[in-house]
Amino acid sequence: YYQMKDTAPDYRMFELLCHENAEPINQNRVAKISGMAMETFKRHFALFVESGLVRLLTAWDSKPRRRITAHPKVFLSVPSLGYSFLSYKSLPPGSFAGHTVEGYVFQRLLSLAPGEDIFYVKNSLGKEVDFYLTRRKIAIESKYAQHFRDDDFDFLISSSKELKLRSLVITRDSWEPGQGLRAMPVVCL
Repeated sequence: YYQMKDTAPDYRMFELLCHENAEPINQNRVAKISGMAMETFKRHFALFVESGLVRLLTAWDSKPRRRITAHPKVFLSVPSLGYSFLSYKSLPPGSFAGHTVEGYVFQRLLSLAPGEDIFYVKNSLGKEVDFYLTRRKIAIESKYAQHFRDDDFDFLISSSKELKLRSLVITRDSWEPGQGLRAMPVVCL
């Protein structure tokens, strides 16, 4: 069914998916960089998703039809796997660590809340809430940084108020958030 003859493009594609971990994926761009025709890319990408090597997280929108057209976030099923495929020189300092933690949180949410509808929320300015659990009415932001700016959680707070959600921040260390937020270290998840 998948008709895979040459695995070199798949290796390139997976390497790019490692770079895109915890980011919305533009399939056209990844297919082009991988050197694959779009139909070939879709077939091979489907194999990665169906095998569980990568997982997709859909963007939430109040209109379900828009959820289909938004770029889903791609997550490696084993978040630390990406380290073996990436050149450390090609990554901004600390960027992959934050994405790895976000991937770990996603995997834990999937296992701790089976059957839960999980989305991410993004506004037109590019601000984002990492996870929105619709049934439990919780918005979750994961942060790996040691220090936070005052505006780091503005969109989480405003989205939580708009959608009438509880807010949770999952961080690298314990932290006292204030502003009506709850926090927990990632090791407690």
